[in-house]
Amino acid sequence: MSNRSAAASDGPNIKKIFGTWIEGYDNGDLKEVMSVFDPGVIYSAPCYPDKNYAELKKWFQFDFDRSGARPHWSFTIEFMESSGDLAVVISDWQGHTDFGTRLQAQVHHFRSVDVLRRGADGWQIIRTVNQPDDCSPPAAKARKKRKK
Repeated sequence: MSNRSAAASDGPNIKKIFGTWIEGYDNGDLKEVMSVFDPGVIYSAPCYPDKNYAELKKWFQFDFDRSGARPHWSFTIEFMESSGDLAVVISDWQGHTDFGTRLQAQVHHFRSVDVLRRGADGWQIIRTVNQPDDCSPPAAKARKKRKK
């Protein structure tokens, strides 16, 4: 991880912020999940339209309400830079689930670029851009493999 900011205490505590999100997600706690996002956040992921705060909140609520296993997330910080009241973080995320068995499988993997701003309530994410390894639908992936 690279961090060229003047002092680590000046920038956001990314492990704490992302850890709060992971704990909230694991517990299905919508308030905790959304606490890391600024009300003006824009969230982008390929294959999906951009989401604002309200849309992102609805998306997570839908995820928490559906049945089935949700992944447990982990992350690695690849790069962080902060200056004044802004910070950018590039991270690698992996989602694993055991589907109710003893074996755990990676079900999601993507890189994320997050821009954070320091406000009255501390550091919050104002922009997220996620890039999965491949967002092609399963049928398109199968066709690609057959053509090789």
